[in-house]
Amino acid sequence: MIPSQSAPAATSPRLLSLDAFRGFDIILMFFVNLSAVDAAFPAWFEHAGWNDGRHGQWLADFVFPWFLFIVGLAIPFSMASGRGQGQSPARRIATAARRALIIYALGILIWMAKSSNDGVAWSSGAFVAKPGTPISWETLLHWDILPLIALGYFLAVVVYHTPRWAQFAFVFAIIIGKWLAMPDLTAQAGLVRADWVAQRSDIEAEARRLGFAGTAITQGLPAAATVVLGMLVGHRLRDAARLGGAVAQRTLPALVAFGVLLCAAAAVLHYLAGHRISKDFFTSSYVLISAGTGTIVLACFYAMLDVWRWPRWRVTLAGATAAAGLLAYTAIERSLGNVNDSAWHATLLMLGLLSFALAAWAAFDRFRDPFAPARCRFFVAYGSNAIAIYVLAELLWTLVWMHWRVQAPGDFGGQHMFSALQLHLAALVRPIVGDLAPGIGPWLATGVYIAIYGIFAWWLHRRKIYIKV
Repeated sequence: MIPSQSAPAATSPRLLSLDAFRGFDIILMFFVNLSAVDAAFPAWFEHAGWNDGRHGQWLADFVFPWFLFIVGLAIPFSMASGRGQGQSPARRIATAARRALIIYALGILIWMAKSSNDGVAWSSGAFVAKPGTPISWETLLHWDILPLIALGYFLAVVVYHTPRWAQFAFVFAIIIGKWLAMPDLTAQAGLVRADWVAQRSDIEAEARRLGFAGTAITQGLPAAATVVLGMLVGHRLRDAARLGGAVAQRTLPALVAFGVLLCAAAAVLHYLAGHRISKDFFTSSYVLISAGTGTIVLACFYAMLDVWRWPRWRVTLAGATAAAGLLAYTAIERSLGNVNDSAWHATLLMLGLLSFALAAWAAFDRFRDPFAPARCRFFVAYGSNAIAIYVLAELLWTLVWMHWRVQAPGDFGGQHMFSALQLHLAALVRPIVGDLAPGIGPWLATGVYIAIYGIFAWWLHRRKIYIKV
């Protein structure tokens, strides 16, 4: 990773929306990664996983494919105006291969830290020792978040140098191929995952049995399709930034229409073709719904920051509305019996306070400086050094937050550092919130965690230090 003291020169305007969306996704990743506390967060904040054979897409399942999508968004800008400007196709592909290898190596470094680290696991009402796995050559052949990003990025750069119709064909072939290779997942509801996996004999299962190469096919190719879908949207954004005029005016509705189209295609596969939305199997419907929703979220940032150029108070008010919308959806889930009492009360209090605080700040900002332009600086600071923040956070999570033991309040004794933080914050607010403390503590700890890395990201951004791979 090479530190740079200034942003690269560009021939087209840099989109605030791209950096803001990337930063939003990293913050969302931190949030959902820390939400596995039944007393504090609704279950659907986490990954759906097997979900008793029903699969589905919960809040955490959007994070990874959105980042893949964002990687694709940036490719047309980096190829034409950034690191690839003035280079031959062969040189660009060679540079992409080098970058992909570095990202892959960083992913393996994180996996080494996670897999080899001794820890504890909860079993039969007590914590028991959980020794790590010794590092071996097999450790180097592990597909995880960064290795899949590396493969998707490299394939997308190769595809970038083909005609636009070939880029669409690449995505179409993967979507159709994955659909045909998978069995009808609607028939798996109620089955135990291990039992179903043991009896599988479909094409996708045969590919998985190839090990490293099989995962590159079953997970890597859908990941690459997600990156290329982002790249196709990036083409339109760069054309709008470069050409302006009528192209720019039509870009926002085109983004919304494309996002809706992808979501509709995902719904058809999910409900009519038996090809369930599933992160575990990286199904075609999962690729389409992720890219579709990613396009729509991007369109929101693009509209506010780059097209309408809303003043700061309006964007803050939009954030308050989004928090209120998430709370409203939680209320719907609560009415369906999918959220327990403790999680509902904690979520109601914390999201309600967040929405109120943002709305109050927007009102204050409206009268203090009504014309101050929106910059989404907190999101942009995160997004400007996304890979660096991610790698640092993953390594510190394994080697510090969940490794160091800290004395917790009361009778809890020594706890992992993050668990101790949750317990200390719960004890701190107990005189105010009473029995809600076990649910409020994890919310506050998550906020502290996000703020710590946010301060570091802000420090880098203020000094124009952008750590590139």
